[in-house]
Amino acid sequence: MSDDLTDVPPETLTQGARDLFMSPAAVQARSQLPPDLKEKFKEIGKHMYGNTALFEESSRIPGMPQPMAEAYLHIELGLKSGLKPSDLTEDEVALVKEVKGDGWEKEYGYGTSDSGETQL
Repeated sequence: MSDDLTDVPPETLTQGARDLFMSPAAVQARSQLPPDLKEKFKEIGKHMYGNTALFEESSRIPGMPQPMAEAYLHIELGLKSGLKPSDLTEDEVALVKEVKGDGWEKEYGYGTSDSGETQL
C-alpha cells in the first residue's frame, strides 16, 4: 500500500459484512463510474472529510487534554465569528480564560466595564 492517503482501496475501510459502501450494489456502481466522475467524487470527499485542521490544531495547545482543546477551538471560532463573550457559559469563559489569560476579551474586540460588556 502506498503512503498516498487518497489512494486507499475501499476494501480496507470496511467495517464488516453490513458495510453500506461495500455492498455488491455499491461496488458495482463504483466500478461503472466514468473516470472523470470518480475524480469529481474524490475531490468532494477530500473537501468534506479532508479538512481536519481544526482538530490537528487542538494538539498544539500544550498541557491540555484533546477534548478540552477542541472545545476551546470551537468557542474561539464562535468568538471570531461574532459571538459575544456574554453569550458564553461560565464553563466556556473559564476555559477561554485558562488558555488566553485575563483580558482575553480584548483579543476579540471586547472590553469589560462595571456595567458589563463593551465593544472596543
